[in-house]
Amino acid sequence: MSEMGIDDLDFAPCGYLSFRDDGVISVINQTLIEWLGYSDKDELRGKSVETIFPIAGRIFYQTHFYPLLKLHEKAEEIFFTLKGKDKQELPVICNARRKMAKDIVLNHCIFVPAVLRGKYEQELLTARRVAEDALSKNNELVATKVRLEKHSFDLDRRLGELKQMNEDLVQFGKVVSHDLQEPIRKIALFADKIALENNAILAKATLEQLRKINRECFQLRQLASNLERFISLNLQSELKGKVDLNQILKTALSKAKETLSGIDLGFMTDPLPEIYGYANQLEMLFFQIISNSIHFRDDNRVLEIRVTQSLYKQNVYRQMDGYYKYVEFIKITISDNGKGIGNKKGKDLFTIQKKAAVNSLGLTFGLAFCKKVVDNHHGVIFIDPGETIGTVINISLPVEHS
Repeated sequence: MSEMGIDDLDFAPCGYLSFRDDGVISVINQTLIEWLGYSDKDELRGKSVETIFPIAGRIFYQTHFYPLLKLHEKAEEIFFTLKGKDKQELPVICNARRKMAKDIVLNHCIFVPAVLRGKYEQELLTARRVAEDALSKNNELVATKVRLEKHSFDLDRRLGELKQMNEDLVQFGKVVSHDLQEPIRKIALFADKIALENNAILAKATLEQLRKINRECFQLRQLASNLERFISLNLQSELKGKVDLNQILKTALSKAKETLSGIDLGFMTDPLPEIYGYANQLEMLFFQIISNSIHFRDDNRVLEIRVTQSLYKQNVYRQMDGYYKYVEFIKITISDNGKGIGNKKGKDLFTIQKKAAVNSLGLTFGLAFCKKVVDNHHGVIFIDPGETIGTVINISLPVEHS
């Protein structure tokens, strides 16, 4: 292409440059001159084409671009970075052709700016990473869904088993409360009738045995009644709601006093808050504890019972490591100055036990009832083992519904 032919390309919206096989620039248009920050074409014309390439571009030109152009006589969509006069770099896309002109081979190059290409490529790479991350997370979600479905199946099966166990407990409770009570009552009734009608002719030993039958029947009926109450605590038929512990404690104290009249009792309590729970069960809890204090009182001094409370935060996750949710609990401490409740420690105190007195037959449920009520409220109950006089029982219960 002649010098005259470049005039039409001087202000084309693309850069134009032609160079000989020895690398010398033959023709360059005004557009490319301006892009590279030069003021005149003569600053580049006659110079090596490598002048407009940075070091990496020169290596690429020597090892890839020029050999490719010479071999195929064309090159398309080659990405270059050009170096301006002020050392600023300009990313471009290059298309090139080799043509014979007056016995000289010229390599004609068209440059189109690709400033946004890097941005688009980066956006594409970012989008690809986001897509890969989404796919990875999606795979994790699928795996999690599979695990949740398995857990749901296991939970459903377990709920079915618990439902069946609950129905069995209900049935057992009906047997204890109705079917067992009536035969025991009749046995006691017939024993009394035989003793009454034959009092004059029966030996004293026989009459005593009939009275023993009557006492055993009474113990059996108490046992059946306690078993029914214990089972009912597992069924949780009562609805939860706001409970005023002050009123519950007052009612429980009044009922406990009625069991043994004429007992001197000093009772002091801190104000207690409202909590979310089962009112009847909480009344049973306080009644059993106060009744124990009365039962194990020391006759050498006036029985004194003290109720104190404090609030604190506790993690409701007890079995799962790494999980935390702190809610407000109330710690209620009930202490007395009685004889204590024996030498048993720890969990043994809160199980169904055989009564300690020789002339008191049957089983005692008092502290077992307490443990069940506290468990139903997702709390903790324990006896302070450090006390030498009296008994100190600590109860921790969540204040709000969790």
